[in-house]
Amino acid sequence: MAITFEELLPLFSLHGDASISEQAPVHDKTNIVRTSEGWQVKVDWHAHGPLNFVVCGTWKITVYLEQMGGGEFSLSGNTATEPCVSAPHAYSKIMLFGAGSVPAGLYRASVVITLEGSTGVPGPIAGHEDLGLIQFYDSGI
Repeated sequence: MAITFEELLPLFSLHGDASISEQAPVHDKTNIVRTSEGWQVKVDWHAHGPLNFVVCGTWKITVYLEQMGGGEFSLSGNTATEPCVSAPHAYSKIMLFGAGSVPAGLYRASVVITLEGSTGVPGPIAGHEDLGLIQFYDSGI
């Protein structure tokens, strides 16, 4: 799948992709993670067009997990930032989550990207990707 972006600016476009994988040594995309292992979300996006030279601020990347079955869960450390480069640019952000950071269960994962101006006010650029259902399980090993 791909990140769906809305940018209300002429001469500016974005495209990108996000994925979940287990941490080293395995980096293949997955939708099943043992609770005893660390995992990561990798977000890649590209900004194109001449208007990039006047765009500034900070990209805010947030990972959400919604627990299936009615439970509530708040993922700690789920937001990261990346400085905006005022030129066409390829961005990549890896967000690491430690073993035991998510209890066993089934979750819907999503990534949200917004551009905030230098004063912290959100700009007219936003994107999201539904990463689908992710199962975290206790292995007993």
